[in-house]
Amino acid sequence: MKKSIIILFLSLILIPSESWAQNSSNVLVNPSVIDEKTKIRDILEYDILIQNKSERQVSLYAVVNDVDPVEGIEESNKPQDLDRTVSITKWIELSRGVIRISSGEEAKVPLKINVSHDAIPGIRHAKIIFAEGNNRELAEKKAKKSNQPEILINLEIEEDIVERAELNNFSSAKNIYSSFPAKFDFTVKNIGNSNVTPIGNIYIYNRKGQEIDKININIDQSAIKPETVLKFNEKWDGENGGFGKYKAKLELEYGSLINRDLQDTVYFWILPFKLVVLVGVGGMLLIVLLSIMIFKKTYVINEPEKTSDGVINLKHK
Repeated sequence: MKKSIIILFLSLILIPSESWAQNSSNVLVNPSVIDEKTKIRDILEYDILIQNKSERQVSLYAVVNDVDPVEGIEESNKPQDLDRTVSITKWIELSRGVIRISSGEEAKVPLKINVSHDAIPGIRHAKIIFAEGNNRELAEKKAKKSNQPEILINLEIEEDIVERAELNNFSSAKNIYSSFPAKFDFTVKNIGNSNVTPIGNIYIYNRKGQEIDKININIDQSAIKPETVLKFNEKWDGENGGFGKYKAKLELEYGSLINRDLQDTVYFWILPFKLVVLVGVGGMLLIVLLSIMIFKKTYVINEPEKTSDGVINLKHK
């Protein structure tokens, strides 16, 4: 928390220099200041110790108010009118009933601060005044007019940043390409509450597992807003490749607070059209040739032999 803001706040509300807050009736409260850095949905718990140093019994009521360091105290007698996103008063759980303490005795009062789930990040201030009175109405009037024991609350609500993204549908446009380029598609969805900027590469490997090329992803560092999707369309021109089987491995990184990664892999083939035709024609010719060879062999084996006088010999050898 910035020192200048704290000093301004303390000077405006005349915080006591001691760790105990007290007034002319000798009622002391500890702690006198709660100064915390916290986050949305955090729960802060304290035990407030109130000591009666006077020679009589006192009846106290807790009066809670938000405080603007410039405008001063903002009365909060109507909690329903307060904005949960900025009001500490709305987050405080504290007994509002009478606190009676005999002379020389002390009381422990539980205090809980539930930072709202929709709290707006920033610095917030509040004051809890333990005002004396026979009933709450009188105590609230006294809290406005006279010096009463109090607690000053300074909370700095830090932004709860969640950087989270997911990779979807990394795929090759085709399983088999007759020519370059090979094309790849995928999407990245931001499922956090802060912008993310994924950057990385698609690495290309040949059938021997050797890296032969890479494609840079998101060179212009486009950011993805929360709950939105960014689609990527990439291509490989195949400058270092030929025909055969390939592996494309996508590796992305993102995150300003914690380095996170996204990965996936696809396989594809490059089979040029001329090569496919040549292989196809060669295969057909081979089949025809084999068929002829098999036919001839079968015909020669099964053909009946003729004798020298022209008589057909039907006997098998």
